[in-house]
Amino acid sequence: MQDRARVDVSIPFKKNVDLWTDVWALADQGKWELLPEPEKAPVSPAPQRPAAIVRWEAKRQ
Repeated sequence: MQDRARVDVSIPFKKNVDLWTDVWALADQGKWELLPEPEKAPVSPAPQRPAAIVRWEAKRQ
């Protein structure tokens, strides 16, 4: 399993709030579950370019 930082919830807070204590209190209230990694979409092949564009691009490079 790879460790990746993901933000699923954003909680606004004030200057005088001890965020760390509040987050742990909220974490104890809920049931945690691991989500499966999303499947990667297959990469589609690049479209065929007209010959004039291929020549122009070759000259440009």
